[in-house]
Amino acid sequence: MNNYLFLTSITLISTIAVCTQEPVSFSYTYKVIGASRSVEDIKNTYFYKEKLIETYENLVFEYSKNDHQTIIVNNLDMFKFDEHCSVYYNGTIVLLIDQGLGYVLEGKLKTNVCDEEAKNEKYFILELFS
Repeated sequence: MNNYLFLTSITLISTIAVCTQEPVSFSYTYKVIGASRSVEDIKNTYFYKEKLIETYENLVFEYSKNDHQTIIVNNLDMFKFDEHCSVYYNGTIVLLIDQGLGYVLEGKLKTNVCDEEAKNEKYFILELFS
């Protein structure tokens, strides 16, 4: 009987703890995880990063900042390029290319049209090998 009461109380406490956690708000960040560390896959990772940013800007800038998270979550399938996996995790848009064993690109997204222009990082060494 004591074991049953103990397990019931632990279950109740953990259920309350899980249910009372607030959802993580949209943090205006992205992460693109490449397929491998080959030169071609790193170039593809940058390509998909640009597509993700462009899709994000076309999707959310015409709406209020309060609606951005809802719009992202409801339209997450728009971030699935060429059948690659896209998820919304802890306030970040994550694009996983193949198994995600490669180069990782992370950055911040603009919150509105008037924000400072996002930096487009480019490694010129990659152009030497193309």
